[in-house]
Amino acid sequence: MNLNSSAVKTLVLIMGLLFILPAVPVSDGSEPGANGETALIGPEEGTLKGEDFTHNVILELFVSTTCGACPDSEERARELNYEYGSYFHYVTMVMDANEKADERSNYYHVHTLPTAIFDGGYREERSGSTDNFESYIDECGERDVVDVSLEVSMEEAEGNNINVGYRAKYTRSGLTDLPYFDCHLRVYIVEKISRYMNDRDEPIPNGFIDYAFDKDLSLISETEQSESTTWDASDCNFTNLIAIGAIFEKPGETERYVVQTASTEECGSIIFSDIEHKPEHPKHDKKVMVYCSADGDIANISVEVAPCTEDACHVPTDVPMEKTGNNTYEANIGKFGKDVVIVHYRIIANDSEGQESRSATYEFEFEDSDDDDMNEVLVYGGGSVAVLCAVLCAIFILRRKNKIKTDNE
Repeated sequence: MNLNSSAVKTLVLIMGLLFILPAVPVSDGSEPGANGETALIGPEEGTLKGEDFTHNVILELFVSTTCGACPDSEERARELNYEYGSYFHYVTMVMDANEKADERSNYYHVHTLPTAIFDGGYREERSGSTDNFESYIDECGERDVVDVSLEVSMEEAEGNNINVGYRAKYTRSGLTDLPYFDCHLRVYIVEKISRYMNDRDEPIPNGFIDYAFDKDLSLISETEQSESTTWDASDCNFTNLIAIGAIFEKPGETERYVVQTASTEECGSIIFSDIEHKPEHPKHDKKVMVYCSADGDIANISVEVAPCTEDACHVPTDVPMEKTGNNTYEANIGKFGKDVVIVHYRIIANDSEGQESRSATYEFEFEDSDDDDMNEVLVYGGGSVAVLCAVLCAIFILRRKNKIKTDNE
C-alpha cells in the first residue's frame, strides 16, 4: 500500500489518539449494582435525613412472592433506609409465605399489594406507587408523639438460639402528663436477605420471620422497663438477622400510631459516615478496601466481614481498621475465593468504656466473567469501540483515495 505524506500524517494522528485519549468506561445502561456494585443509597457528606424527627419511623410493607409490582416498593424502602439511617426502619411482611405476616395484614385490611403502612397507619399507600414514600416518612417523623425511648438488643446464645431484649422508658411531657403510658410492643425478627424470593427471583429484603415480643406494656413515668427472651434461630444465620422494635399507642385509647422505633442494625454513640468499598466492581483476584469516617470516643475500630456462597454465609471475621486521618479509617479485607458470591460488611467500634457501636450493614457482589475481560480490552486507550471503528474507516478511505489516484495516473 502506497500512502502519500499527508495520508501518513493523518493515519499517525488517528492512531495516536488511541493512546492519548483517556479511558472511558463502557456502560451497558444498567442501574448501579448490575455489574457487581452495591446498589445502596447512602447519606451524602455524613449527614442523614430525619435528624430533626420526634421519633424513628417504621414502615410495614405488605407484599407477596408472586406480586409483580412489589419489588419496586421493596427496593424503594431499602433505598430510603440508607438515606435516613436509624431514623427510618422497615419490615417486609410476605403474606403468602408467613402466617403471622398474613394475620397482621388482616389488622390493616390489606386487599391490594403492595400496601405500605407507615407508623401503624398514620400514613398509608395502597396504590402500589412509591412516589409519596419519602414525604410520608417526613410527615410521620415530624408529628408530636409521647416521649418514649426504646432500645433493642440481640446476641447469640447456646443451642442455636438468640437472646432478644428491649429497654423502654416513658417520660411525662406536654403531650401527656399521666404517671403511666399504656402501649403495645412489637419486636420483629427479620432477615436482611430473606429466604423469600420475589417475582423477579430476587431475595426480598428485610423479610419478616417472627415476633420476639408482641405484648402490651404499661410504662411507669421515669422508670426504665426491660425484658429478655430466647428465640429459636436454628434455621437462620445470625449475621443475617435484625431485631426491629416498635412501640404503638394502645388500641382503643388513642390513635394507635407508633411513638418510637429501634433496631439492632445500627446502635451506639459513635457516628459512622462515608462508608464505602473499593473497587466498586470487585473481582475475586483483587483485594478489596473498606473506608469510613467515625466520630466519637473510639478505642478500637474494625470491619466485620461475612462472605457468602450460594449455599451459606461464613462465620464473620473482624478486620482491624487503620487510622488514616483525623477521623478517617481504612482496612484491607483481602481477596475472596471463586465460590463467594456476595460479601456483607459493617463497621464496629468500641469506646473507652467498652460500649460497642455498629454501623448499618453494606454488601457487594462479584461478577467475574470473560465478558468483563473483553470490556477491558475494548476500553483500552480510547475507551470506545467507536474509536477503533474510526481508525478502520480512515484506513479504508485512505486506501481508497490512494487506489483512485493510482488509477488516474
